[in-house]
Amino acid sequence: MSLQERKRKAVRDHVVATGLNLFLEHGFEAVTAEQIARAAGISPRSFFRYFDTKEDVALDGVVEAGRRVESALSARPPQESVWDAIRSALLVLVDEPAYPPEDLLAISRMLLETASLRARQLEKQQRWEDFLLPHIVARLPPDQSGTETAGVRAAAIVGAALACLHAATAAWTRTGGTQDPVRLLDEAIEAVRS
Repeated sequence: MSLQERKRKAVRDHVVATGLNLFLEHGFEAVTAEQIARAAGISPRSFFRYFDTKEDVALDGVVEAGRRVESALSARPPQESVWDAIRSALLVLVDEPAYPPEDLLAISRMLLETASLRARQLEKQQRWEDFLLPHIVARLPPDQSGTETAGVRAAAIVGAALACLHAATAAWTRTGGTQDPVRLLDEAIEAVRS
């Protein structure tokens, strides 16, 4: 990274940390982009050079999380089944959470309870398909019908896997973080696989 890119990343990271603190303290709906900018020590105009919306502040790490899952998936043994590989790849989000445990539940609750955040999160997670599809296609056995449908099958698997992740995360959040997230993910995946 150039010095300018490092500075830009440092400012962006500072704005995200500031925004998350404000969201957790006051609630997502009560905080404006202008308040985040002021608390971060930048102008509202500068804020909008980094982020289109305050939702983007709250969801800054979503695309990067998809890249982490992709990296974990590409490292899985090639002979491993598709579902075993994607399950193991998704576990990187549990094993290496993006936030400290004390903040993770509050952030997850905020995402679950705020309609605009849920919608924007789903939009950002659509990019995960681009990251994951080639790895899933490579693991699929040849189509028995003679028609190449690997892309469709891979998209269905990735969509189902993301639905399993959403279901497990929502259940974990609703129980106040008392349930084992790995067990919840396994239950969701087993429901789809069977």
